[in-house]
Amino acid sequence: MTDFSHWSASEIMRRFWQRIDGASKTAFVTALILGLVTHLYFFVNKFPNGDDLENIYRDYAMTASGRWFDQAATAFSSYYSVPWTTGITALFFLALSVGVLCSLFHFPSRLYGALIAAVMVTFPLLASQFSYLFYADLYMLAQLFSILAVWCTVHFRWGFLLGAVLLSLTLGSYQAFISVTVVVCLLVLIHYILQNHYLLGNIFSLTLKMLLMGILGVMLYFVILQMALHYGNITLTDYQGINTMGQLPEESLIQLLKAAFLAFGAYFWEGTFFESPFLAKFCYGVLTLLTIYWLIKIIVRRLKNRACCGQLIMLIPFCLALPIGYNLIFFIAPQAYLHCLMQPAYHLFWVMPIIIFSVAYPHAELLTLEQLIGHWALVITILGIAFNFYLTCNVCYFHLQL
Repeated sequence: MTDFSHWSASEIMRRFWQRIDGASKTAFVTALILGLVTHLYFFVNKFPNGDDLENIYRDYAMTASGRWFDQAATAFSSYYSVPWTTGITALFFLALSVGVLCSLFHFPSRLYGALIAAVMVTFPLLASQFSYLFYADLYMLAQLFSILAVWCTVHFRWGFLLGAVLLSLTLGSYQAFISVTVVVCLLVLIHYILQNHYLLGNIFSLTLKMLLMGILGVMLYFVILQMALHYGNITLTDYQGINTMGQLPEESLIQLLKAAFLAFGAYFWEGTFFESPFLAKFCYGVLTLLTIYWLIKIIVRRLKNRACCGQLIMLIPFCLALPIGYNLIFFIAPQAYLHCLMQPAYHLFWVMPIIIFSVAYPHAELLTLEQLIGHWALVITILGIAFNFYLTCNVCYFHLQL
């Protein structure tokens, strides 16, 4: 008799779970736990803002805003704005996105997955996203699609085609999340260069696949959008410059680049959207200086091998492109009124120090004093930043209740 037990649900789940690396598993579980600890206050209460009151129930037909995938994306938790159901659904998508992100970097230690989860699920932007409860699950699903697009591009030969489809779904849900895809692509390429495991040709090939994924994804998004507009006899709204998407901005490229680079430094240090106490800014400063030190240490180590010079030269444009990726909304809709919902990639800002440290000090059985100091400096500063984020989120929820 043929045995089909390997096709049972329990066996499929067991094999699937075994194939996931330890850091990604830890990131997923930590994200669920810390996500509940941070946002439970909001999930078990109803703190509506003006938009939420208007959208206690709606069908989310937002094609006029270019979001042709909204109805499908928000159907997971019903079309009602109910805190627990929508909140838990959104948190599950968020935890999945953190796990997928960690799997892109093949971290040798579970600690890195836990630290990334800590800063991502407590980030104060989430308090703003969750306050628009009727859209919270859509935001998190859009983020999951935006990271999965990169994951498919990296892991499969023709994955850029599936990545393009996922990117189009991201844009069809909430256009600003394309910045997450761009930043994750840049972080992956920077990680590849620093690791010294890949030839220059491999990096060029991956860069090309990522560009193809992005171009095809944007093209597919606009094709489906035009079909949806034609089918529904709808025109794009002029709200936040939606109707000018895909057009060349009136502002000069120099002006936009200057604004993007200035905003990159101001987001945390000047409290653009949320204030940080002195201790949090101290942690920002320490971690920034340590990251620069670790990066220089890696580059000096790599320069000993002359064959690596070409890869290190490629590091420069990728690093310079990061501020543009974080602030891509400046180029997509330069006339829009900027708010934090339109810059979701800043979720990833403190992921880079963890990536740099993991390369600077590969996992080893014996730790030098320098490695031990760096290890604890990373852990303490990341946890300090995450704790400040946790407090900020709950202060925001307290204000909503008042």
